[in-house]
Amino acid sequence: MDGERATRYLASDTKNEILLSAATEITDRYYELAADLVSVVSAQIQIALLEILDLLDSMLKTVFFFLKKKKKKIFLEMWKGKKEFFQKK
Repeated sequence: MDGERATRYLASDTKNEILLSAATEITDRYYELAADLVSVVSAQIQIALLEILDLLDSMLKTVFFFLKKKKKKIFLEMWKGKKEFFQKK
């Protein structure tokens, strides 16, 4: 029997139980789907954050590399200057 014709033969309490059961199943499924969606989005956000961290790590390594190189160059220029200073005396 389809729903409308069957409701004629059901008591009011039975109808309410069926409606409550159907509403509960729909709500449970909604929460399952919402939880799945949150999990997927959370995983995607975690992946994106890890990629950002990797990118920042690479950028910092590059900056430190150039700073180290520049520091070495400055040190060599200072050393050259001191060497010349001491050679003049």
